[in-house]
Amino acid sequence: DLFDGRSLHPFTQFVFMISSFVCRMKFLLLGSIAAMGGLVFAILFLPQWKKRAFHWVLRFPLLNRLFAKVALIRFFRAASTLLAGGVPIVSAFAQARSSVRHPILEQAIARAESAIAQGEPIHAPFANHPLIPPLVPRMLGIAEKGGNLDGMMRQIAEIYEEDLERALSHFSTIAQPALLLFLGVIVGFVLLSVLLPLTDVSSFASEP
Repeated sequence: DLFDGRSLHPFTQFVFMISSFVCRMKFLLLGSIAAMGGLVFAILFLPQWKKRAFHWVLRFPLLNRLFAKVALIRFFRAASTLLAGGVPIVSAFAQARSSVRHPILEQAIARAESAIAQGEPIHAPFANHPLIPPLVPRMLGIAEKGGNLDGMMRQIAEIYEEDLERALSHFSTIAQPALLLFLGVIVGFVLLSVLLPLTDVSSFASEP
């Protein structure tokens, strides 16, 4: 009733259109929300759905590299602990591989196990892999010569933990103002849609 007899600005018409759509389709929207909740539940608790979702996420290069870094941290941390406890290297790699949870890197580590069992240097199977940084095989090669493989693997895990923390810190630094700006645009848009028809500004805004 507040806007009866007034020339509505396109902003106001757009907000009214969205409000009318939500009121008409509320049951459909509630069903969509419930379906999304069911999908999230399936991804979190059903292994087959989780695997499919993970393969889909890996299609995005930035997310793929982020998950790869987390997987490498898990692997080298676990392998370092096992080697320090006296487990043979092939067995240590096989056991540490179960903590990776990254199918591409799991395959790379499995190939490394076979190569090492056949007598290849430990660092060789990790070279020239798109998801393994070049620093990793270089440090493993140094560790082979120095005989401190478990300590070097622990150091690799610490290096990439720090790198991951910096990346997440930079992301949060960018995400917070971006989110505030996005919310500010939405609130400002709604306020303009209400205020423009009630002020003289509407007559200027509606002119070509």
